[in-house]
Amino acid sequence: MLRKITKSWRLLWLVQLILMLLIALADSYLPLLFPFAAIPLRVIFMWLLPLTAGAWTACALARAGLTAYAAWILPPVIHSVVPWLLIGYPPSAASMLVCAFVSLVGAAAGDVLYRRERS
Repeated sequence: MLRKITKSWRLLWLVQLILMLLIALADSYLPLLFPFAAIPLRVIFMWLLPLTAGAWTACALARAGLTAYAAWILPPVIHSVVPWLLIGYPPSAASMLVCAFVSLVGAAAGDVLYRRERS
């Protein structure tokens, strides 16, 4: 069975890309600019926002008809590559793996919602 992809998947993919880039940029630079608030900023921009944004956007993309395999991969890649390229150090492996897992769960939930709406 072929999946019917809605026209909004490109816009949702662009939203996912921009949102994750902004979060990764903030995760890279804000602790350097505000060292007195580094720990709360790290918690917010490494553990809260990427996980929430990754799950939400992966779910929205899979619900729009994009395959779940393509919907979950961008958040963990951006979350790990952008700080490495900009600052020179990778983020913690735990936050990247948790981001990948939560994005995968979001994409699976979106796929289930897509199939439920189509049946």
